[in-house]
Amino acid sequence: MFIRNGVRFNIYATQTIDDVTYGDFTSPELRAALNITEEPDPAPPEDYSEDTYYRIEQDEAPYVVYTMKSTEQLVAMYDGKIRAQKDIINSERDSAMIEGVLHNDKLWHCDDRFLIELIGMIMGYQAGIYTGTQLIRTKENTIETLTLPQIMALASAVGAHRKTVYANSWAVKDALDAAGNPYIPVDPPPEPGP
Repeated sequence: MFIRNGVRFNIYATQTIDDVTYGDFTSPELRAALNITEEPDPAPPEDYSEDTYYRIEQDEAPYVVYTMKSTEQLVAMYDGKIRAQKDIINSERDSAMIEGVLHNDKLWHCDDRFLIELIGMIMGYQAGIYTGTQLIRTKENTIETLTLPQIMALASAVGAHRKTVYANSWAVKDALDAAGNPYIPVDPPPEPGP
């Protein structure tokens, strides 16, 4: 930063000094003649980050001030980051569901509608409504002819895949929650009684 007469000075701006207008002050000789000195920016606090501190630039000394954000702001910022991470986890979970499940060398849907359809077929067989085979469309848009045991195995594979995908997303989100918000103040332990 550049200083003149105890005030920050923009060496790139056109300014008038002592009735003379200068286009800029990039020349070291001109700066020396006009008593414009360069000072390094003060070092930020060791734990500085843009997330946790405000960096305020002022015209007069101190020229740069670092102020830690309030506990409420830090808690809200961290919670927002966790929500964003959970949104990403949910998106990845949903993508894994959309990709489907491989079963018997075929790629099958694994969304709610497909699983409900399979369960409905199984119930139809158990109620005696269905007999023989059923035509079921794969995720790759081919039609397969399946028997009741094959439909049950497919429903089981779809259910297991869904359970694994959800369990993985829950484990990651639980780990985020278990880590806790480092900006929430911890109450000191109570003083021992008499």
